Amino acid sequence: MRKEEYDKAKSLNEGGASCLEQGDYDSALRLFSEALGIYGRFEDKESQAVQFGKIGNAYVFIKDQAKAIESYLSSLALFRDMGDKPRQAMVLNNIGHLHVKAGQFDDALHCFEEAHGIYGVIEDRLSMAGQLGNIGSVFRDKNKHDNALDSYFKALSLYEDLDHKQGQAEQFTNIAYSFAMKRDRSKALEWFQKALPIFEETKQTVRADLTRKNIDNLKGSAK
Repeated sequence: MRKEEYDKAKSLNEGGASCLEQGDYDSALRLFSEALGIYGRFEDKESQAVQFGKIGNAYVFIKDQAKAIESYLSSLALFRDMGDKPRQAMVLNNIGHLHVKAGQFDDALHCFEEAHGIYGVIEDRLSMAGQLGNIGSVFRDKNKHDNALDSYFKALSLYEDLDHKQGQAEQFTNIAYSFAMKRDRSKALEWFQKALPIFEETKQTVRADLTRKNIDNLKGSAK
């Protein structure tokens, strides 16, 4: 009985994903919800948590951020009951980004800080660095540029310890933008120039072109 029901849930999820790709959002959500009901009947917390995440992702896709957050919170609660810290942090990250899009910066900050704390407990330094970058960007959105720089430099330190070039380049640009917003053109230029060689080396053409444009603008404004 359980296998048959789980096979049905798998088919429902496959159908939901197909409907989502085709733009049939109501059908996608109906199918995902039916699969959720199956997992609920078997009191399968893990599958329910994952399913709430899929429903949340669908709401993100159709730009219903409030319902996406509601679904993610249901997923988060189940992962907390299970003591699954990595997936708690993952869901908190997703919720945080939705709060940023909605301009709910304090809520976003809370999510990113909690996720950062969890990654600290499980000693995932790479993810800690990512959350520090997120925290810095929220502070930047709040026009708290000194706080933003503090978080960015902490993230940069971790990326340097891990020899993670891409992470370093992203923090170089974050730092540069913060200095630019503080109207410190010389420091902004310095940090953009640090980022450019890494983007060129890793063949990130779009990022490299944007960084060159920022450098040219800063040089031009200094004349």
